Amino acid sequence: MKKLEMYHVNFGTSAGVLGAFAFSVDGFDYHFGDLVSFNIGTNSRVGIVAIASDGRVGVCGAFNYDPSEIEIQKVAPHTVVTEELINTIHSHYEVRELTKKMTLKEIEEALGHKVQLVDEITVGGM
Repeated sequence: MKKLEMYHVNFGTSAGVLGAFAFSVDGFDYHFGDLVSFNIGTNSRVGIVAIASDGRVGVCGAFNYDPSEIEIQKVAPHTVVTEELINTIHSHYEVRELTKKMTLKEIEEALGHKVQLVDEITVGGM
């Protein structure tokens, strides 16, 4: 199964791999991409569990608050939340296939032999 990530379009950074563990509050686990409701003061809101552009893990729309301080409740798990729903709530995310970054050494170890990087392969190897 392909791994998907939420991506901050405005900042060019990952907002979390969908389904990866993010945090626990009051014995309940939350994952990146979960749709949650939360309260700040007397205001009730909804948001997506994500990583802020500065690396803080929390809820988009409430990154300045610790998730344990905002009366968080899961509305829908990441498994049923669609890109369309995410963008209805937070239009600055896109969902895309996760790209794994690897060094040449890691690629060679995974393949079990040396690799030479070239711009393109031509007929006859020339």
